[in-house]
Amino acid sequence: MYRHLLQQDDLLLRGGCVIDSTLNQAAAAYQNGAPGAALEILNNLEKNGAGSAASAHLSALCLRASGDLDSAIVTFGTALDRAPGDLNIISDLGYTLLARLRYGDALTAFNAVLEKDPSHLLALKGTGRTLLALGRSRDLLALFAPYEGAAEKDSAYWNLRAAAEEQLDNVEQSQSAFAKALSIEPRDRDALLGQARLALASGRDQAADLYKSGLAIHANDPDMIIGYAEALEAGGDAEAATELVKHVHKHPEWVEGQAVLMRMRFEAGDPDYDRDIASAAKLYPGNIVLQDRYAALLAGAGENLKAAEALAHARKVSPGQPALLLREATYRAALGELDSADALINSLPADAPEVQKLKARQFLRRGDASQADSILEGLRRATDTDVETWALTGITWRLLEDNRALWLHGQDGLIALRSIELDPPELEQIQAFLQRIHKTQNHPIGQSLRSGTQTRGRLFIRYEHEAKMLATKIRSAVIDHWNGLPKQDPQHPLLRYRDRQPRITGSWSVRLLGSGFHVPHIHPQGIFSSASYWILPAGDNDTEGQLEIGRPPSDLNVDLEPVVTLTPKIGHLALFPSSLYHGTTKFRSGERITAAFDVVPE
Repeated sequence: MYRHLLQQDDLLLRGGCVIDSTLNQAAAAYQNGAPGAALEILNNLEKNGAGSAASAHLSALCLRASGDLDSAIVTFGTALDRAPGDLNIISDLGYTLLARLRYGDALTAFNAVLEKDPSHLLALKGTGRTLLALGRSRDLLALFAPYEGAAEKDSAYWNLRAAAEEQLDNVEQSQSAFAKALSIEPRDRDALLGQARLALASGRDQAADLYKSGLAIHANDPDMIIGYAEALEAGGDAEAATELVKHVHKHPEWVEGQAVLMRMRFEAGDPDYDRDIASAAKLYPGNIVLQDRYAALLAGAGENLKAAEALAHARKVSPGQPALLLREATYRAALGELDSADALINSLPADAPEVQKLKARQFLRRGDASQADSILEGLRRATDTDVETWALTGITWRLLEDNRALWLHGQDGLIALRSIELDPPELEQIQAFLQRIHKTQNHPIGQSLRSGTQTRGRLFIRYEHEAKMLATKIRSAVIDHWNGLPKQDPQHPLLRYRDRQPRITGSWSVRLLGSGFHVPHIHPQGIFSSASYWILPAGDNDTEGQLEIGRPPSDLNVDLEPVVTLTPKIGHLALFPSSLYHGTTKFRSGERITAAFDVVPE
């Protein structure tokens, strides 16, 4: 979501970096968008023994601009060997580590600069961008607060403040900060995009106009193009996809545009929903990112076989690509083609976490829980915060009748169905509101529901009074649940956070129609998952539409009953660990509307 904020603008060389005419020539080439030409000049300097801290610094910037981040990081090290403690070099290294997604190392670099110069604005913003990427928005706001005066005329500073407030669902504060950035620089791309994105996420009618205004200034910006199409779609414009079609036809290798177009057509019920991206995949068989994304979308649409065959074809053109091998193995395994999946898995790096998880799944499918547990134990030692690893662990321990299964998911207070405090008029308002906002015609790609619709954006930051009331009521119920949890346990994937405070992240509503249901799934981005119930089908059959918590997905071939089965009640909230698979049983007729969300530690 915040990818654009992680991309640092090209930095001009500062002060003493330009030390002679040759270096000056390289700097000019870099600044004119020719990093390759600059590197040739700089490499000759090194060969002639004329390398310096400044030349190594510039070489690192050129490597970064060329996309070779790993080489850039090494070369920044060379620059620092020649000029230890140079704050500008350390700051630029921090941005490169950030682009490489090495967040901890990036923070170390930026903190080293700020320890020596607390007002170093470039390092301050780099720290902010890293904290934002880590979801630590409160830390970002606390860091930035003392420097508001010094950054009064810095639009990037205000964009970061706005994004942090947005991440915390503080809509008004975010809008204010974006407005401040635009008052400094009316053409600022990040502020224009952020303002429009926030309007769309909060369900405001002016979202399409804001995107249109942004496109008038940044005509070919891909995020603006996608946002405008999605804003038109949210407003009920039947021709919304045409805005994407014309750009996709001009640029068929535009992966994100192709993916959103496929999604929009799928949700509109178009039977030929993948026609453009399928054509592009055939036209560019060597585009690994395109092939990978297309297959993932097909699998999300329930077409695992088609996805696997598309990847098999792509592998003939680009053999040995781990991403394609891993995806195809995943889909073939889900189809029950276990031997074919194993053959693909055996050609992948054995110690990669995603390969290890897939191997654990394969052992579960073959009925060997002991081998699965051995693999999962190693994964937990490597990183004990991965929700999917804990979800598979829970299944494995239950199969092995290991008492740790009760410790993991069976402790009193982890799972509950709670009443939400409402009076009858409030309930009626929320019910009418949720019915009104369901506009799409099909279930979205990659989601768990079948025969229904799901809202986009973030339900709890919508501008309507009913949305704010709903969010307030649910937050209160979540805090009550949190306060009743078992004591803090540093080894437990959820209870390790017991002494912190909960924060809701992500929120959406699902509408299921007759025979609708959710397949078993997990929410790997939270520690608690939830569903609140607002409209339920009429009838007194308690076996219909139940929430099954802990039943494994069918493709694992594991015969386990749910840990808990809950019968939904209107005005009630179900809460359970995110590491528990959950799904629902079908109901025969009627309508079922829920509001769901995830919880993370503050």
